[in-house]
Amino acid sequence: MKPPRDRALVAVLAYAGLRQQEAIPLQWGDVGHTIAVSRTLTAGQLRERTETGKGRSVEIVAPLAEDLFEYRPADATPDSLLFPATRGGLISMRNWRERIFHPACEAAGVPARPYDLRHSFVSALVHEGRSSANVALAPGHSIRMCEDRYAHAFSEARLERGTSLEDAIREVRASLDVPRLAYRCGRFVGRSRRIAAT
Repeated sequence: MKPPRDRALVAVLAYAGLRQQEAIPLQWGDVGHTIAVSRTLTAGQLRERTETGKGRSVEIVAPLAEDLFEYRPADATPDSLLFPATRGGLISMRNWRERIFHPACEAAGVPARPYDLRHSFVSALVHEGRSSANVALAPGHSIRMCEDRYAHAFSEARLERGTSLEDAIREVRASLDVPRLAYRCGRFVGRSRRIAAT
């Protein structure tokens, strides 16, 4: 992955559970102790509303706060995009998935879609032992939709509580061989870009 923008985008998708179309139009002014989600990118058009028509605030866990602090450019203003395209403006979701995300996942040996990061985030909240009402707030679901979509996770969590989201992130990060993984992903993404350019 192209450091550091793409790593930070994956962190927002995975640790805040945003939809890809919600994360791409984020501006630095949307980030504080929470992430204010109020815009979405739909069919290439920026809309001043989310998929559900309601804005929401999403908690920022400590590992994500650290990632964003490390990533934030010194010249960022409240109106600056968090994840600008290389030449400025909004990233093309399709290009990002095909040229960055999927090649990095393939190099890491992890079959995944960006949406899987959101699903994992919500499942982790359920396993923390949060109520369905609390879990539903983060992704912007109704309680009923959340309970239906994540019924398996709620059932598993009733049997045994998991670790906190923050602890789970830190455990996984500690277990990774980051330099080797970054090398493999970087080589693979670079090769994919050269192939796509031909």
